[in-house]
Amino acid sequence: MNLDHKLTYNLSISFIIFIITLTLSGCQTIDIHRVETEEITQKNNYKIVNVIFKNGDTLNLRNSTPHFFRFYKDKKNVIVYTTSDTIWTPEDSVTVSYNKNIIEFNNIHAVTIEKSSFHFGKTVLFVLSVMLVIFVLFAFWITNADLSH
Repeated sequence: MNLDHKLTYNLSISFIIFIITLTLSGCQTIDIHRVETEEITQKNNYKIVNVIFKNGDTLNLRNSTPHFFRFYKDKKNVIVYTTSDTIWTPEDSVTVSYNKNIIEFNNIHAVTIEKSSFHFGKTVLFVLSVMLVIFVLFAFWITNADLSH
């Protein structure tokens, strides 16, 4: 291996390590925030995870598809979530019933939300860098391969 090929190989490895370090946080980040009820909007860019009541109780809503509504039926500013009950009968058949529950904001102290954000720049940089490294390593392999036979 001559000096030029060794330098190209070492630069490629260094570049791979640099790109992996740079994009370590990933293409998507999930942040968990505790917000007051006044900060909740009807946008769908978050997921409600927990509700903290004024009496100190906490309700985990992670698996119950909660949604915030400014107006729902005859109520204002509510969180509606769905629960399910599974009933097994003696014949091994299953019955699932779904119930909608309503939490009014006047009972809520705070809400824990989960926001997901996509990092477009890091994703593009990562994909282009991987393509570049593959190209460099392929070019390195071609220049060092014995293609005479």
